[in-house]
Amino acid sequence: MARNSTEKMMWIVNTIYEAGCISLKQIQKKWIDERVADGNPLPRRSFTNYLVKAGEEGFWIENENSGEYRYFLRNPQALERGGMPRWYLNILSVKQTLSTSFQIYDRIQVEDVPSGQEHLEDVIKAMKEFHAITFDHTHYGREEVKEHTLHPYMLKFWGQRWYVVGLDLGYNKMRTYSLDRIAYLHETDEVFTIPETFCAATYFNNEFGVFHDLSHPVEKIRIWATPVQACYIRGLPLHWTQEEIERTNEYSIFELRLRVEIDFIQKILSYGKDVEVLEPQSLRDKLKEHAKAMLEFYDPESLAK
Repeated sequence: MARNSTEKMMWIVNTIYEAGCISLKQIQKKWIDERVADGNPLPRRSFTNYLVKAGEEGFWIENENSGEYRYFLRNPQALERGGMPRWYLNILSVKQTLSTSFQIYDRIQVEDVPSGQEHLEDVIKAMKEFHAITFDHTHYGREEVKEHTLHPYMLKFWGQRWYVVGLDLGYNKMRTYSLDRIAYLHETDEVFTIPETFCAATYFNNEFGVFHDLSHPVEKIRIWATPVQACYIRGLPLHWTQEEIERTNEYSIFELRLRVEIDFIQKILSYGKDVEVLEPQSLRDKLKEHAKAMLEFYDPESLAK
């Protein structure tokens, strides 16, 4: 099945990224072999146009200008951990696979993404134009609805939800809001600039989830896991800092460095008896408090009340 121009451009970017350095002749061969354009060749003129388009999207592809005249991605970090381009490439890959699978659609299940997507286009438009947005936000637990004016710096997708992150003018500090709890969002004429000190790529580097409380220190965390659970943690790391520092037939020990927030505590609790936090002691104490409270729910005397 032929791909659209954006998909073809991203295919070229990913091919160059995965190869490190690759000549146009090699790219053209892969283009034919993988039937990117239903078997049609990739002319040099079209290739050049895709490179221009890639540059407009932030992918800087250059040529060695000597030897084999191979192409390489000058900013490979654009396709590394946690970035939207890498996520988009994954989506394109899945899309390409599923596009020929509609005859078995009833045997393929996916997770639903909650509401909030109706605001996504408006937020992205405001981000592109550097315009402030106003909206009503409902705080879970308090059912409180409050109007906010925000300079939208970035978007983050986490736990099947979209979040907008930016400077809240009412609080005069950075805040994060889930789009599925937002209503009556609209773009204003107020123009803003993003401080040079802000970097979206590293903003959540020390976090697990969407909380970003600088009052919490970055801590070294060591967790023990059963062999089976270790396989899951190894296959889908909890955090980019994760390292497996010990591995035996009976257990594995992983080490991470991050700020401990409720999202991380809930994740560890979800593993039950298959994971134990070895340090820090402060996190062990918090987990013990949560576990004790949970145990009380199932106490026979508590159930009898």
